[in-house]
Amino acid sequence: MSTIDEKKIIEALSGLKHPQTGQDIISEEILQGITIRDGNVGFLLAVHPDIAEAFEDVRLACEERIRALPGVLSATVVLTAHQSAPSLSSSGSSSKGKPPPDETIPEVFNRIKSVIAVASGKGGVGKSTVAVNLAAALAQMQGEDGQSVKIGLLDADIYGPSLPKLLNVTENPELDETKKIYPIERFSMQTMSIGYMVKEAQAMVWRGPMVQGALLQMLNDVAWPELDILVLDLPPGTGDIQLTIAQKIPVTGALVVTTPQKLAVADVRRSINMFDKTKTPIIGILENMAWMAGPNGERLHPFGTGGGDMIAAETLKPFLGGLPLDPTLQEATDAGQPVVIYAPDSFAAEVFVKLAKTVNAAFKDLTP
Repeated sequence: MSTIDEKKIIEALSGLKHPQTGQDIISEEILQGITIRDGNVGFLLAVHPDIAEAFEDVRLACEERIRALPGVLSATVVLTAHQSAPSLSSSGSSSKGKPPPDETIPEVFNRIKSVIAVASGKGGVGKSTVAVNLAAALAQMQGEDGQSVKIGLLDADIYGPSLPKLLNVTENPELDETKKIYPIERFSMQTMSIGYMVKEAQAMVWRGPMVQGALLQMLNDVAWPELDILVLDLPPGTGDIQLTIAQKIPVTGALVVTTPQKLAVADVRRSINMFDKTKTPIIGILENMAWMAGPNGERLHPFGTGGGDMIAAETLKPFLGGLPLDPTLQEATDAGQPVVIYAPDSFAAEVFVKLAKTVNAAFKDLTP
């Protein structure tokens, strides 16, 4: 198989014209964020939002040219934008102001009944571990029709994707006949992550709009089947991904993960405020790393106590209890398996099964 590199990609795209200016897209520096992994190529076309529709043919032409290169297995091109630009036919006046944000809900949500966003105010609280194990526990449940609940899991953390490690995914996604990406199935869950398509150590040096575009492409250009629940593993904080979700993704409810420390609780408060402002129901607050078992069976609290309970009381949100520092959970994570699969009789698995039942019951109340 021929070796594909950035130079060959640029050469293949040379000659494609900007639909309005007629200039070569390479010379205009529209092409950004090239990633190459085992024959799978992805990059961005950074254009202004008011000409994005005109660029769709260019995007498709880019994918066609790259797929034709020897050694390329797949090509994924994302259209994204940094800022709005005035129309070429306008007089240059800014009196009309900026266009309103595009809040069109992606068509994929016609096939997805409910969406749960797993969030945290800061990194390092175990949010991704909670998202994976919650999704796996939901996938083991049965719906009212007696069938297994159909679960999807989307890693929305573009800068620091966790699913490849947490689910031991080493293969690349395949494409269907329409060139959409098949989600990778693990433990009865349909999963997708940007980490499936880039090298593990590759730094994602992308601006906010690029990140938003990548998230939307993992919704629009992935062949998601019909799902009862899609679990979104959000990045920490209240940034671009959260804004995109608020505008374009119909989140049924959010689960907020914290740890007992005061710093974590302070950051969680900001996440809760964000969900309140976007009118996203909060199912509850889960306190991770709440305690650990001592040598005599007593509970030790290396990170303090009461953080989750306190913020729940302060914000009038349900407190869903604490998840301990459990060696079994760490072993399962290192093995690339959810703990409900790796050690179904463990205390940690019991916590996630209970959490899944709580979430499922809450969804019945939130879903019309």
